[in-house]
Order: sequence, then C-alpha cells, then structure tokens
Amino acid sequence: MEGVVIRAARPEGLPLLDALVLRSKSHWAGGRVADVPDVTPKLTAADIVSRHVTVAERDGVPVGFYTLDEHEDRLGIGLLFVDRPFIGTGVGRLLRGHLAGRAVALDARLLGVGAAPRAEGF
Repeated sequence: MEGVVIRAARPEGLPLLDALVLRSKSHWAGGRVADVPDVTPKLTAADIVSRHVTVAERDGVPVGFYTLDEHEDRLGIGLLFVDRPFIGTGVGRLLRGHLAGRAVALDARLLGVGAAPRAEGF
C-alpha cells in the first residue's frame, strides 16, 4: 500500500495504539467509540520487544499494528488491528504479509491464529 511504512513500535506511541484499538473495534459498533467497551489489555513498553509489536504508519501516524506472541511451541498472532478509516484499504493485508515474514525470520515452525467472530473472514 502506497505511503505506508512498517516499523517496530516505540514506547511513546503506545497510547496511540490503545486508541487505535478502540477506533478499530468501533467499526462493528456503527463507528461509535463510546459504545466499545474498553476491555482490551493495554500494551506496555515491555510488550514492544516480548510481543514483537509492529506498526504500520502513514505520514507518521499509526494506521494499524500487530503483535506476535511467543509460546513454547509456536508463535501466535496476539493482536492485529487496523484503524477504522483504513479498514478495507489493504493495510491489514500488508500487516498480515509482514507478520508472516517476521514469523519465518524468527524461525517459527507454527503460527497460531485466532480471531474474534467478526474478523474470521479476514
């Protein structure tokens, strides 16, 4: 996708990612962030390394991100969110491709995927 850069997350950007999660979830609540329960665990600075937090940004603003969580026998996609205005634009596909490459680079033999019911199609 043109103009989108993928990079490692930085601690100062974590509040932006938390807000992005709520906006992304609001897609399923008619776009009303106020109607989205704020139950998603907040990312921490320690998560950036341990969960391989990776951000897609456009013009310096996060438009999506993912985490790869290490388990004893596999990596798992922990979180993958795209900001509401960018849903359906290819950002998710770009992130998915990047995380698959990252999993290979981390020598993963198995990549676990789980999804919320509304995200199963993706």
